[in-house]
Amino acid sequence: MRGNAIFVAALVAAAMQAAPCAAQTAVDDPDEARIADVITASHILTNEGILDSFGHVSARSAKNPEHFYMPRAMPPALVSRADIVKIGPECKPIAADAPRLNGERYIHCQVYKARSDVQSVIHTHDLAVIPFGLAGVSLKPVVAQAGFLPPETPLFEVRDANKDQEKRGMLVINAELGEALAKTLSQIPSC
Repeated sequence: MRGNAIFVAALVAAAMQAAPCAAQTAVDDPDEARIADVITASHILTNEGILDSFGHVSARSAKNPEHFYMPRAMPPALVSRADIVKIGPECKPIAADAPRLNGERYIHCQVYKARSDVQSVIHTHDLAVIPFGLAGVSLKPVVAQAGFLPPETPLFEVRDANKDQEKRGMLVINAELGEALAKTLSQIPSC
């Protein structure tokens, strides 16, 4: 599923570029502002067909950069404030009574660990991007609106990273796979 990773990489790059703008917003509680952004992004990206029922958005805590906010396991179109879970550095919820988390939260957790400059992560299964990954073709910016992308977006192949022959799934559902993805994304220069 290289295509998924390409799009994730592109969106991570976009989030890295957008972070300074978000930092300029004056709010009473910067974490609540980031939570509101996660909710809004979930709805907008679903409405625009970028997120399907299994996509997800997260944002790093402004108050404690080791934490991040992400919706519980659910369709992004339905996310509300009550669905947001605060997650710690070990990819576990901070609250003991937190609802079930998305299995692919390790994408977010490991990217935040590897890249202190990343303030938001978006994971999608965009059908328009998947063919590029399957063909081994990296996305390259060719129009002005793609200027946030690096000269070439690195590809990640989950099957190459998955050492467990018994569980050769396509999902990034553990810290090892999340770390492999984050390592691939570390090739993207920070702002």
